[in-house]
Amino acid sequence: MTTHQVPDNQDARPRPVRPAWPCLLSGPIRCLPDFLVIGAQKSGTSSLAAYLHEHPAAWIAPCKECHFFSRPWRPLSMYRGFFPTRSARRRMEVERGHPVQLGEATPYYLFHPMAPDRVARSLPRARIIVLLRDPVERAWSHYRHSVRLGYESLDFDEALAREPERLEGQEDKLIQSRFAVSHPHRDFSYVARGHYANQLNRWFSVIDRSRVHVEIAEDLFRDPTGATARIEQFLGLPAGPTREFDVLNKGLQMAPMSDSTRKRLSDTFSTSNQELATLLDRDLPWPG
Repeated sequence: MTTHQVPDNQDARPRPVRPAWPCLLSGPIRCLPDFLVIGAQKSGTSSLAAYLHEHPAAWIAPCKECHFFSRPWRPLSMYRGFFPTRSARRRMEVERGHPVQLGEATPYYLFHPMAPDRVARSLPRARIIVLLRDPVERAWSHYRHSVRLGYESLDFDEALAREPERLEGQEDKLIQSRFAVSHPHRDFSYVARGHYANQLNRWFSVIDRSRVHVEIAEDLFRDPTGATARIEQFLGLPAGPTREFDVLNKGLQMAPMSDSTRKRLSDTFSTSNQELATLLDRDLPWPG
């Protein structure tokens, strides 16, 4: 798929493969997911989705980032097109010898202002998995990701300086219309996405916290076996098989972030990091 530079005020961008329209007809016989991996972006969600998909009691939608709950309104039958039919699920369970849970991973869900309410209405029993990474490192990785895809043409410091201007009014736009999309909100939210407490509180306001598992990305990177086992236990999966825990979706290699920029970002996130530590009732493994 080719990419191109998109002006800040446009929403056009390459999109992942969607289910074919005939899935609308088969929607009534298709399943909905039992769990979602909702973010944060650049926090190990691709790796986690791959680890879970290797578990014989789990199945992950092949379209990483289905974006159903962060795109303009579409019928739920179209979302079902990402998932197997009920008969296919039963065959899978017979072949594997135990129940199989279905899931999908779209890290934009954590940040999208309307995703929590949409998920709560459409998937009232689904479990939610969140990975959170040092917001300074996440912002830097997000920037490199946008550069690699051709969405970002500014240097990092200029992109950070222009972020408030680029995001002005974009969240309101998404809230006010179920048909709205926002390219700047998705791709230029380097700092905004790192204020995790606000985003989690939005999810907790509509979904019981017992159905949400928050894992620290650095723990997944350091000990993928242990972190994945905790997530599998949260989902009620049996102990998983021995696997190779490779890191997927590595970012573009660039010159390191400057010390002054790192210090400025650390200061920016200091208060929200404290709010997050209080919300989760745990110490965080990153500065601030």
